[in-house]
Formats: sequence, C-alpha cells, structure tokens
Amino acid sequence: MSTLRKSKATIEPSQKQLVKLARRRLEKYVSIPPRLLVSDRANNLHDIRVWGRRLQQIVRVLYPKPRGGKSRRIIRSLREVRRDLSTCRNLDVTLTLLEEKLDSASAGTTRDAWDCVREYTLKLRAKEFARARKQVRRMDTNDFIQKTQRLLRAGKAENGLGSNFRQSLDRSLTQWHEALDQAKSKCDPECLHSLRLAGKRLRYRWELLAELGEGDAKSRIKSLKALHDKLGVWHDRHVLSQFLEEFIGRPNSLRDHPDFYRALELEMESDRRDNDAAIGGILKQAENFCLRQTQPVA
Repeated sequence: MSTLRKSKATIEPSQKQLVKLARRRLEKYVSIPPRLLVSDRANNLHDIRVWGRRLQQIVRVLYPKPRGGKSRRIIRSLREVRRDLSTCRNLDVTLTLLEEKLDSASAGTTRDAWDCVREYTLKLRAKEFARARKQVRRMDTNDFIQKTQRLLRAGKAENGLGSNFRQSLDRSLTQWHEALDQAKSKCDPECLHSLRLAGKRLRYRWELLAELGEGDAKSRIKSLKALHDKLGVWHDRHVLSQFLEEFIGRPNSLRDHPDFYRALELEMESDRRDNDAAIGGILKQAENFCLRQTQPVA
C-alpha cells in the first residue's frame, strides 16, 4: 500500500468553533422529525439520515475515544434513528430506479412487469413507512435536544484537540485506502460497499474541515463526491437486483404472469452485466483519486 501523506489541514479547531457547528447541526437535525410526522416525502428520510451523520461526526471529534457515557448515548441515538429508517430509504431508492425502468421500457410486457414490481414496492414502502413513523413518534426530541445541549455545555477544551482532529482525518484516509485495496483484491459487492461507507466517513470529515474554513478541503470533497456518486449508482443497482431476486422468488409471485418472470430475468441479467462492467472504471477512478492524496506536499 502506498504511503499516505499526512493531512494538509492547517485549521486548528477550537472547542468554541466545534460547539458552534454542533449546535447548528443539532438545530438542522431536530427540525426534520416533525416533517416526517406530516409527510412521507423521500427527501425528509434522506435529510434526517444525512444530518444525523453530520451531527454524529462532530460529536466524535469533540469526544474522541475513550468516550464517556453521555456522548456514547447521543451517538447511539443517532445510529438507531438511521437504522429504523434504512429499509424505507432503500425502498425509496428502489422506487426511483423503477420509475427510470418504466420510462425507458418500450415493450409492453416489460413495462407491465416493471409496473407490477412498482405497485408491489409502493405497498411495501407504505407499510414500512408506517412502521418507521411509529419509531419517529417514540422519539423524545426535547429530551434528545436537552441531553445534547448539556453535553456541549459541559465539554471542556481537550488538550491537543487540533492534533486529534488532524489524526482523525489521516485515519479516515488510511481506512479509505485500505478499503480500496480490499475492493481491488476481491472485487465483490461487500468490499465495494465498504469502500462506499469509508468514502462517506472521509467526506463528512472533509465537510467539517471546509466549514471551519480550510479551502483545500473543498476541492477534495468535489473529487470524492464525483467518485462517491458513481459508487452510489452501482450500489443502488445492486440493491435493485437483490430486491428483484426476492420479488420473483416469492411463492406464486408471478404464477399468473410467466411472461413477466422472463422479462424481469432478462432485465436483471442485463443490469448485472452493466454493473459488473462498471466496476473496473470505478476502481480506476478511485485509484487515481487515491494517488492524488499520496503525492508529497510541495
């Protein structure tokens, strides 16, 4: 593995700066649950998961390991919300892809098959969102706000906070590089998914750096986002393929429409080929991105 350069970050974040950003992210995060109780719009599910990760990221920076019980509870609460909404979010992504399939389908049988899958998915999504909404109703948002604010008020300036912050950036880059090595050696869906998750963690750290005023972070975020978008498309198609396998594998699911089964099988095979063909380009782009991060600092 190439020797990674250390972070070029020149920002030395203070406790005051980080707490200010944390409160801004807390405000954004807690504004979303009420919207989920009013509307089932997909962007609300996406937003609460994204802002939960961003808030969790800054809590991790303020309270590095070994963490106390209060910070662990905040992080656990944020994770539980994302977990409760993950299935519904996956179904939203699947529905978006199904709409694309319907728009591009020309043959009547293929369109009817995709429409059948879409109707099934809509019913599943409605059921799953109803379950997720119950979880949201159980959230004690006021209690979460109070606990988080107490945590932020009670925080004492850490010795070497800036050094810990830079080390966390370097550690995230190292983990991303290790995930890339695994993906190149095995080239399987699990390793590509791990690379995607490592990229998310790295991107959130750089976003925090950019918010603190580090100009170099913005160009890194742009490059990583371009790569992450391609990984996201690959992952979404993989999730759709798994979903279709489960759909047609249900007992008697297409008993009255064997032609739908054949049409979906052909579509699935075509998608698998396209996804497999895309892996090489994604890994090449990831390797080029990684090489830019390992160049010695002038």
